[in-house]
Amino acid sequence: MHSVRLGLIQFAATDDKASNLERATALVRRAAQAGAPLICLQELFTTVYFPLCPTNNQFFDLAEPVDGPTIQRMSALACELGIFLLAPIYEEANGGRFFNSAVLIGDDGKIIGVTRKNHIPRIHIDHPTWGEIDEKHYFEPGMNGYPVWNTPLGRIGVLICHDRHFPEAARLLALEGADIVLVPSASRGIPDVGDPLDAWLIELRAHAIANMYYVGAVNRVGLEQGERFLGHSVIIGPDGVVLQMAGGEDAVICADLDLDTVRATRIARGFLRDRRPDTYTGLSK
Repeated sequence: MHSVRLGLIQFAATDDKASNLERATALVRRAAQAGAPLICLQELFTTVYFPLCPTNNQFFDLAEPVDGPTIQRMSALACELGIFLLAPIYEEANGGRFFNSAVLIGDDGKIIGVTRKNHIPRIHIDHPTWGEIDEKHYFEPGMNGYPVWNTPLGRIGVLICHDRHFPEAARLLALEGADIVLVPSASRGIPDVGDPLDAWLIELRAHAIANMYYVGAVNRVGLEQGERFLGHSVIIGPDGVVLQMAGGEDAVICADLDLDTVRATRIARGFLRDRRPDTYTGLSK
């Protein structure tokens, strides 16, 4: 059996970047001590979720290059602990371009790859003084698609928060052979649904079932700008069964993933075999 233990970390962030980095470091150590060689942090883990605030150009100062101090710190930690770590950051690339990114770091401390968020939302919300979550002010869409990274722990794909609402993206990761899909998020829940937690789980379980891979979705917790984040980070098997789920507080959860199950499930169901791309031409509209 090819098995890997996945660890997910959720915590309430503050407006102190250094404090968030220290908190994340301590929780990564806890997950590694629990035996997880693959660990994932939440979206924009070193900062508050600033798109929830009224737009302010000062927030651009939070961005860092991929080889900046945050990833240098996380790379050293991954090397020390011998783990693979997904660290989502606010990335500033060459030429003053800004992305919502997730950096996959290997157990030798080297960067394996970077996924950039593809779907950038601007969402109306009910709020007493302002009414939008405006990521478009801060991030441009990624242009490197949906890479799947081949590692000794399995083939790993990433959907960053809003990307999870697009089944086309989730399917592309399956077509590229993903065994595990990590979903770092900063979610209050989908607007205008009766039960945000139910919608969070249904959508993630559907991706796992339809694409026959493991899903590890991380969500932050806590209160920011009067809005409470949903938490409930979750690990789901290819059969859609919830293996582990956190609550609404700071937490580390772990589960053992039998990656042989991914291949067996795909053979048993035939969903990838029975696809009819010739009938889906309308998806390019």
